[in-house]
Amino acid sequence: MGRPLLIRFLLLFYLVLYLLFPTQNSSLDAYYYGACIRYGNDLFLPHHLLYNATCYLLLLPLKLLAPQLDELTVLKMLNALFAAGSLWVLAKLLQRLQLPAGTQIGWIMLAGSSFGVWRFATENEVYLLPILLSLAGSYGWVKYVQQPKNAYLVWSGLFAALACLYHQLHVFWWLGLLLGLVWQFRSFKVVLLFGLPALLVPLVYVLVLVWYLGQALQVQRLLAFVLHDFYAGSAGTSIGVLNFVLSGVSFVRTFVQVHGLMLYLPGRSWWWLLPALVTVGLLVWAVLRQPLQKRKTASSESLLVGKVHLLILLLHLGFAWFAVGNVEFMVMVPFLLPLLPWLPFSGLFLQKTGAAFLIWNFWYGIFPAWHFQLSPSSHLVEIVHRHPESLFVLNEALLVRNAYYYRYGVKDVPRVQKSPSQLAARPAGTEELARTLEERLQAEPANGVLTDCIRKANVINRASIVSEDRDKAFFRPYHATPVDSFRTIYGTHYLHQLKPLPHGQAGQ
Repeated sequence: MGRPLLIRFLLLFYLVLYLLFPTQNSSLDAYYYGACIRYGNDLFLPHHLLYNATCYLLLLPLKLLAPQLDELTVLKMLNALFAAGSLWVLAKLLQRLQLPAGTQIGWIMLAGSSFGVWRFATENEVYLLPILLSLAGSYGWVKYVQQPKNAYLVWSGLFAALACLYHQLHVFWWLGLLLGLVWQFRSFKVVLLFGLPALLVPLVYVLVLVWYLGQALQVQRLLAFVLHDFYAGSAGTSIGVLNFVLSGVSFVRTFVQVHGLMLYLPGRSWWWLLPALVTVGLLVWAVLRQPLQKRKTASSESLLVGKVHLLILLLHLGFAWFAVGNVEFMVMVPFLLPLLPWLPFSGLFLQKTGAAFLIWNFWYGIFPAWHFQLSPSSHLVEIVHRHPESLFVLNEALLVRNAYYYRYGVKDVPRVQKSPSQLAARPAGTEELARTLEERLQAEPANGVLTDCIRKANVINRASIVSEDRDKAFFRPYHATPVDSFRTIYGTHYLHQLKPLPHGQAGQ
């Protein structure tokens, strides 16, 4: 099989792999975007402005043909296509940079098998479509460097600007390409041709603000919409030790799955250790039999492309660090590394490493999310629906709310309250929850308060690391009676009904 044909086969292989194993444990964001698209609400969310609207339009003809269509399933398929499309554009870029065919294959395998890419290729998330557009912008940028035609420059600027409309994070990619042009060409015309399409970004934001949201055009309102999460205080940003620790963990997790889930799998069967042994064997073989080697002397074009995309990589990593190591902001890393000409990885080393990542990430990340129940949220949604008179305090309140919204079309479910641990960063929120429970138990003791925050199965993840568990102390003044239970891979989750304890008694 010729190398070009092998690359095509590899792209098809990853597309099929992404399509066959969509997650059955969708995130709270995935449910929310799915609900917006299902019911035609909030089609323009500020930080990824066009994602919901684009998917809504893409699904319209399908919904006319199949009214019972499950939108979330189709949206996961779309993301599989976005991921495979990104790999295809990466392959075109590597061919244009004239990397050896074996190295091209290795980088495609590494990017396609990376956990950060694969997990979102099987989920309804907003990160892959803008990567596809930014890579298209880089492809036009490289074509312009190699053959200065104005059309390539406009093409590059247009795709890079569109990427910003699908996720604001990609302003760093656009900025890196712009600075590269300033540095290399020092031409006002070049900068103008690349930059003009970027006027689409503020124009579309203004149109959404005025025509979709029906607000008057004012600078303050526009900024409040564009920077909504920062104005609302919901953007997770800080500077401290956790920035470094979690950024390191997130960088590793961009390539390989690292999660508390992996500790539970061998308890089901010792066969779960086999993928780890195969992975380690492949990596040892990759290092010993094909040691790292320097690339051939890079051309001036490759060096320029490398410097620009190194800048883009550093800008993205810097922002991810500022966002306390947000792993979602590192999804583009496996697509940027192949564009750096200084990395001393041979084709065979990359291929073996990519194969190792494929085995590890499939068995410890993708397959469990496709096959196992990792959260009791699906059961809890049904219980919340069957008990409209009850108040719920849930460990995954936002996930249950969004899944309820997707399933039943009710966006605001005030009966579902966050757990004390989730409210720990805001003491007033914990006090308000205590008052709400007291009022409910006094006014409607028969309807009750239900919670899954007692005797919960412990899960080691980012939330458990950055949040302090306040649930046990909070619920001590209540008598808790188990009324239901749910089995997940982590163990049994219990749903308890709460009643106040008589004065002078302490709960367990």
